[in-house]
Amino acid sequence: MKLSITGHHIEVTPAINEHVHIKMRRPETHFTGTIEAHVVLTHLASKAKEERNVAEVNVLVQGKALHASATHGDMYSAIDEMVNKISTQLDKYKAQKKFDHSVPHIQ
Repeated sequence: MKLSITGHHIEVTPAINEHVHIKMRRPETHFTGTIEAHVVLTHLASKAKEERNVAEVNVLVQGKALHASATHGDMYSAIDEMVNKISTQLDKYKAQKKFDHSVPHIQ
């Protein structure tokens, strides 16, 4: 997986970087091909405490672009929720691709 991480109004510490890399291994297991993912972590000081940390990911897999985001008071929890959302989307996409290939085309 090609993974890039960007921080917006937040420093991407080695601990956060490692957490994202560990968690993003889960979506990587869905496909054997190349997956590109860009994670953006944002801290919004003007928002309510429980919505200050935003984790977003854009994933490009087999020509399909997927996006997931999550907000939480804790950045690690936002990252975990974001990974759960993108994993669900990848599961659905994989099931759809499997279904599309198994149906014979009638002309």
